[in-house]
Amino acid sequence: MMFYEMKTNNVHWQDIVLGAINGLLFGAIAEFVRRIAKEYERDYDRQETARILAETGMSISTTEMVIIYWYALPLFFMIIFVIGSYLTHKFIFTNSTSIILKWQIIGCVSIAGVLIPMANADLLTVGSFTSGFQKTTIALLLIAICLNFFYAVSLTLIKEYLHRKNKFGLP
Repeated sequence: MMFYEMKTNNVHWQDIVLGAINGLLFGAIAEFVRRIAKEYERDYDRQETARILAETGMSISTTEMVIIYWYALPLFFMIIFVIGSYLTHKFIFTNSTSIILKWQIIGCVSIAGVLIPMANADLLTVGSFTSGFQKTTIALLLIAICLNFFYAVSLTLIKEYLHRKNKFGLP
């Protein structure tokens, strides 16, 4: 009985570490995409403002301020994916489940954990889902599905290599 409990706790620690790595990767990609989208939006706004100012002859003083630091999204998603990985491994999966399927579901569960509060805030303030929320949802889910597919494939390859290394004494 004691060995089973130790093994279970060890597996949960592995799930937490793998979830943290997954969350950091996801957060870094989400931050990169956010910055590209923000630059595109700023550029569009600058062009539109310049056009309006040229037509009216007015001048406006603007100040831009970046509130979200580069490490905020990776740390936020690391926490979300650790929780999602732990809960998903604890309550949903057995050892016989495919690694690829596990990480796809972990990604979707983690993103749902982010989107549910966003949806509630969107419904309370606007009264319906805005196009920004819908675009964010689609983007986050696509990033999670793609990233977690490659993440699971790489984990599978590492697991197979370590198994063969132990079995055949490979370098």
